[in-house]
Amino acid sequence: MLPLRGAFRTLLIFALAAAVYLALRGNLWLFKPEEGIYLTGGRQILLGEYPYRDYFALTGPGTFWLHALVFRLAGTTLFAARLIPAIAIAGLSAAVHRLAGGGLRGGLAGALFFFLAVWQPSLAVNDHRWESAALAT
Repeated sequence: MLPLRGAFRTLLIFALAAAVYLALRGNLWLFKPEEGIYLTGGRQILLGEYPYRDYFALTGPGTFWLHALVFRLAGTTLFAARLIPAIAIAGLSAAVHRLAGGGLRGGLAGALFFFLAVWQPSLAVNDHRWESAALAT
C-alpha cells in the first residue's frame, strides 16, 4: 500500500493535471475529424442505436459506450466529452509520477509527460488511444 504522503502527492498531480487540461482544452474546438467519430458514436448510443448494428466504425465499441455514459451524466457538450481525455491524461501523468519513484524526480517526469501530451492541441483530443493507454498503465 502507498504511504499516505505518496498517495496524496499522486492524487494532487492527478487533480492538477485534469484541471489544467480542462482549462487549456476543455472547450477548444479543433478540426480533427477523428474526434467526431467518437462523439457521434456516443450520441447515437444515447439515441438508442447500437454500434455495428445501426452504424459502423473501425474501432472497438468501448469508447462509444464511455462517451455515451459521460454524455448521460454531464450533458452532450464538448466540455463533457473532454472529461474523458482529461481523466486519462491526468491518470497517466499520476502513473508516470509513481513509476518514476515519486518525489521531485517523479513530479518532474509526470509534468514532462503532461506537457508532451497536451503541448499540441490536436494530440489531446477524444480518441480511443488515451483511454487504452490509461487502462493499460
